[in-house]
Amino acid sequence: MMGDYDVRTLFLIVAFTVPRMMSALLISPFFGDQFIMGMARQVVIISLSLMALPITLQSTINIPDSNFWPLFLLGVLVKEIALGMLIGFCTGLVFWVAEGTGFFIDNQRGSSMAEMFDPMSGGSSSLFGVLFTKVLGVLFFLGGGFFSFLTIMYDSYITWPVFSYFPTFQPGFAMTCLGLLDNIMGLIITYSAPIIIAMFIAEFGLGLMNRFSPQLNVFFLAMPVKSGIASLLIIFYLVFLLGFFKEQIMTPQKWSLFYHGFFK
Repeated sequence: MMGDYDVRTLFLIVAFTVPRMMSALLISPFFGDQFIMGMARQVVIISLSLMALPITLQSTINIPDSNFWPLFLLGVLVKEIALGMLIGFCTGLVFWVAEGTGFFIDNQRGSSMAEMFDPMSGGSSSLFGVLFTKVLGVLFFLGGGFFSFLTIMYDSYITWPVFSYFPTFQPGFAMTCLGLLDNIMGLIITYSAPIIIAMFIAEFGLGLMNRFSPQLNVFFLAMPVKSGIASLLIIFYLVFLLGFFKEQIMTPQKWSLFYHGFFK
């Protein structure tokens, strides 16, 4: 198959097969630069991209011979990066849900200022946010999440060939994006609700104690009491929480629904 192309065309095929996989992995929280760094990171990205090379070779490759071919290749590059970022964002949604759930719990217990570096996102996050993302990272790789990600990526090279135009947006593309963001916020509030409700009951009880015993400094007691309740409940709730997170991991079937919601 490679013998049908000249050196210039083969070089372009290899060069333009990589950007989609690279942009998807760079934006994905589960492929943070704190886990795989330097040359090893680039080797993994290029190796995974080259596995899609046979798919690209079997697709229709029409590179114009006119003077406008640099503009055509620039458009292809922008399209590949945009598609990779879209896939990486959608497959990494569950990690942002996990981090948001932990941050919401820490914010309600009054310890959101105690931030830690999160190697998943490459930025700062709360204590429970880092805990949830790290545990979810283990679940993601052991539970087949990375295999689903690769399946979605390689299927995208069939659905959207490298040297093709960008897919046509659905008329309700903007509303679909807003619905996606609304769903993320809804999941964060729903998953953190049991811990939040327990801390609210504890704070309500402290308020009643302060009502009948004004000399008691409830502001000093509120944070350690709520932190203790949250830490205790997390031990029992984490099993169910991981099950909820696992249901939100992107699969090829879920991606198909996303695809029909975004594009024609």
